[in-house]
Amino acid sequence: MTLREGLLLARAGEAAHPTSVAAFTRLAAAHGTPLYVYDAETIREQARALEVAFAPRFPKLKVRYALKANTNVEIVRLLLSEGLAPEVVSEGEIRAALLAGAKGSDVLFSSSSKSPSEIDFSLRNDVILNVDNLDELAQVSAAAVRSGPPRASPSGSTRASTPTPSTRSTPVASSRSSASTSTRGSPGRRTKPRRPSRDSPSPASTATSARRSPRPTRTRRPPGRCSPSSAS
Repeated sequence: MTLREGLLLARAGEAAHPTSVAAFTRLAAAHGTPLYVYDAETIREQARALEVAFAPRFPKLKVRYALKANTNVEIVRLLLSEGLAPEVVSEGEIRAALLAGAKGSDVLFSSSSKSPSEIDFSLRNDVILNVDNLDELAQVSAAAVRSGPPRASPSGSTRASTPTPSTRSTPVASSRSSASTSTRGSPGRRTKPRRPSRDSPSPASTATSARRSPRPTRTRRPPGRCSPSSAS
């Protein structure tokens, strides 16, 4: 029987079975004690079972392994080979994932209490930051500004950065004038009526003034002399 079969017997309650005893003796002689033994085949089966259970229902599914469960680099490397991506909560776990061969852009950092140094380390290694609150968002934004311009990722693309004010500004005045010129010069298009100037009366005021009758001009009478009848 194989070494794995002896360990499976022990896990099933048959630790006193000669095959199990032989497996323990062999491992202790090779690696010493105390010793932790992980069954790679069982780990693979569990990882594949998750994919089979969820992938048909979620086409964009990404199964992640939480390194808080075990940061053993060999186990992480084994799960990476099965298509799982790392989920971490500390800089130490990020380093373990990178040491196992994970790309920084595949690592998800989802701690609720990231330190400034951990944020800086994550940005330098293209780690995905799962921001927990507005205060942390401000810290990440400030750290991103400190890190400088975008740099090329392993795939050749660059990370997006916030455009500068000179990039965002556009010549609004010149674009408007060119648009109005092309509209007037193109045949078959309706041209915009010119706005009347301030000096020329509007049609509404002209119509109003036409409807009103001019007021009569008052003339002052010259002072007349008193007649005899009025004097008596």
